[in-house]
Formats: sequence, structure tokens, C-alpha cells
Amino acid sequence: IVEPNTITYNQVLKAYSKSSLPGRAMRADMILMHMLQSGNKSIQPDVISFSTCLDVWAKSKEPGKAEKAYNILQKLIYFHASTGIEKMKPNEVTYNTVLNACAFSAFTADKEKKKALSIAIALFNEMQNSELVTPDAITYGMLIKCIANLVPKGNVRNKMSSDLFVKCKDSGLVNGLVFDEIRRAVPGNVMVKLLGDAIHQKRKKPLSQWELRDLPRAWKKNVVEAKPKGKRRKKEDTPVKKEEAKKKVATFDGDPIKPMRRLVETSWQSGRDV
Repeated sequence: IVEPNTITYNQVLKAYSKSSLPGRAMRADMILMHMLQSGNKSIQPDVISFSTCLDVWAKSKEPGKAEKAYNILQKLIYFHASTGIEKMKPNEVTYNTVLNACAFSAFTADKEKKKALSIAIALFNEMQNSELVTPDAITYGMLIKCIANLVPKGNVRNKMSSDLFVKCKDSGLVNGLVFDEIRRAVPGNVMVKLLGDAIHQKRKKPLSQWELRDLPRAWKKNVVEAKPKGKRRKKEDTPVKKEEAKKKVATFDGDPIKPMRRLVETSWQSGRDV
């Protein structure tokens, strides 16, 4: 009999993260708690278990999901600190997933929106003071998204978003997410001020047509792009190798072998559909 292990449970959690079933967040939470409390080392949760469970909550429509996600993260931090188990070490993904839960608390009551915003700001401050993680480009993008979704339009929203964007560009962490969210968070006149000298260098280009590549390199220098998933591309042959390959002709006893012609019998010749 094959016994389930941590990977097995993580796959179940992953399935819930892709599910649209009602109550999936609660079920994922129950699985994570079982992994923690079972005392069975073979199903002991790792940081992937926590991150996946957080993702389920972030995608759910459960009330209070931002607070629930924050509490799950605090459990991870506590268990890592008390056990010292390396595979339970929190990372930027776990923090950013909680920010995602906060950002998508937009369609909730005002009280819950305020709570989600306070959690997002507290989390960002924790990351700045943490020895385990540091804010990355996704962190800044998600926090600006939180402000755009949870703070009404006006001076307060403009000030919060602008201050965060300035901090982000000074850190060289402006990526596509950050640039998209800041343009959504602030009006055009505020965006022009944020771009500063950069916009004067491209006077002919309307602000609505700006792309990430139009921004100064210094604003993006520390962005670490995620590696695309999939098979590695085969290295292309150099021109010299290609030329050598062309010159090579298959031979047998010194005589060149001509390539066999491909015989094709079309359907109208055979009377069959192919």
C-alpha cells in the first residue's frame, strides 16, 4: 500500500486552488490543519502547502478572507520559528499571496475593506523589517492594487499610491504589474508628475500608449523575471555547423545514397478517406 505524503496532500490542495466549488477554502484549511496536527512527519506541511492553501483563500469569495489568509501566514511564521524546519521557511510568494487576498476583498462591506487594507499595509511593513523576506516587484504591484481596489478615488489614494511607486522605482523594482496598477490607481495628471523627466524625453508619445520599455532602465534594474515553464529550447546550430551538415551526404561503400521519395496515395486515387 502506498502511503500518502506531503506531495500527495499538496496536490489535493492544488486541486482546490483550481476548483470553483463552494466551501473549497474551508476544506483546504481543514487539510492543512490535519497535516499540522497529525504528528506524522511524512505528511508534515511545507511552505508549498501553506502557499497553496493561501491561494485557495485568495481566490475564494469567503467573507473575511484577507484576515483568514493573514492568520495562516502567521501560523507558518510561528511554526518555522519554533521548529527551525527549513522547508517551512516563509518566502515572498506566501506574503504576496496574502496581499492578493487583500486586493480581491474589493467587493465587500466597507468595514472589511478597511480591515483588508490595514492588513496589507501591516504586511508590507513586516516584509521591510523581516530577516526572511524582502519586498519584490510583485509585492509593490499587489500593494498598489490593494490601494486601487480598497481606497476611494481622491487625494488620499493618490498620495498613498504615489509614495509607494516612488519607493518602488527608487528600488529598481518597477515591472509590468506595478506600471499597470499605478496607472489604474492615479489620474493622468498625477502620473505625469510621477514620470517626471522620463516623459519629457518622449514628448511625442501619448501617456495612454506608454509601455514598460519606455521607462528608464534604472527603475527596472532589480526586477527578477520568472522563468517560463516548459521544455528548454534546443540550441540553434551555428552557421558553420549548418554548412557542414549540408555538405555531409550519406554514403554506402563510397556511393552516395539518394534520399527515398515519399509515396503519397491521395483519397481520390484509392477511393478511401484518409
